[in-house]
Amino acid sequence: MPNYTQIAKNVKKTLSKSGLSVTLTLSTLDDYDPITNIQPITTTSETGKGAMFNYTRSLVDGTSIKSGDVLLYLDAETFSKEPSQEDKLTIDGEDYSIILCKPLKPAGIPVLYEVQIRNG
Repeated sequence: MPNYTQIAKNVKKTLSKSGLSVTLTLSTLDDYDPITNIQPITTTSETGKGAMFNYTRSLVDGTSIKSGDVLLYLDAETFSKEPSQEDKLTIDGEDYSIILCKPLKPAGIPVLYEVQIRNG
């Protein structure tokens, strides 16, 4: 059986050499406070590396993948959790929304996150 933990380390090493700096701002809902009637959100930031690619025209359907969407491969070993739609990404000073995240995790070990992002 392949050593997926080592593969994850190799992905991290490769992206750390040539990838873009990516800041992932994670949003977590705190416990609901019935007195204030508020459920606060806590944000934390983590920085890692990623590689951005444009989608081919044939994949842009205007619905699930829109013009201007970008495919981002993220080093899964660096981040504490899988990115979700509630989180935000900042790359080269530009903010991106997360549309979809597909983790590559053979045998349950996160190796790489394939993330569809949209500017704004």
